[in-house]
Amino acid sequence: MSAAPTLAVWKFASCDGCQLSILDCEDELLAIADRIRIAQFPEASRAVVAGPYDISLVEGSVTTPLTSATATACDHAGSGKQMATRAAANR
Repeated sequence: MSAAPTLAVWKFASCDGCQLSILDCEDELLAIADRIRIAQFPEASRAVVAGPYDISLVEGSVTTPLTSATATACDHAGSGKQMATRAAANR
C-alpha cells in the first residue's frame, strides 16, 4: 500500500476565511481523514511536516517578499522542506 498523499494549505495575505471554509466541511474532511496526511494547515494545527507535498492549497495574495519566495518555491520540485521552514519562521 502506498503512503497517503500529503496536503499543505498555505496562508498568504488573507483573512483566514478560506481555511475556515475548508474546516466547515467537517463531514467531508472526516470521510477522507484516513486517506490523506495533513502536513501543514495553519488554522487546523501548528504542526508542520517537511515536504515535498503532493497537494497544496493556496489562500490569499502574494504581497510581501516572503510570500513571493514561498509562492515561487511552490513551483519547484522538492521545495516542500524550504516552504515548511519559511512557514515555521513566519509564525
